[in-house]
Amino acid sequence: MSRLLLLTALLFIGWTNGDALGTN
Repeated sequence: MSRLLLLTALLFIGWTNGDALGTN
């Protein structure tokens, strides 16, 4: 369960970072 949470968190962070940079 923890691994899934960590993966989701990493995905969310990467998505938000990309959005902030204006890339997808």
